[in-house]
Amino acid sequence: MASRRFGKKGGKVPQGYDIIEPVIEALENELRDKVKESNAGKRNSESIWPVHQMNWQKSRYVYDMYFTYHRIPRKVYDY
Repeated sequence: MASRRFGKKGGKVPQGYDIIEPVIEALENELRDKVKESNAGKRNSESIWPVHQMNWQKSRYVYDMYFTYHRIPRKVYDY
């Protein structure tokens, strides 16, 4: 089973999560880098734009994998 960094507390990782896990992990690592970047010289709202973009990208990837490409089951989508 995959290591769990997010999702419902106390729940197991659903079967089929391994399909999206590498991309989710890569996006999480990139998000971590964006959070650590310096925001000197930026307005407060500008400093969170990259974080918002990464969160949107992760959500959109999961959505596309379920609704557009039908690669993951509903349990993974809900997780």
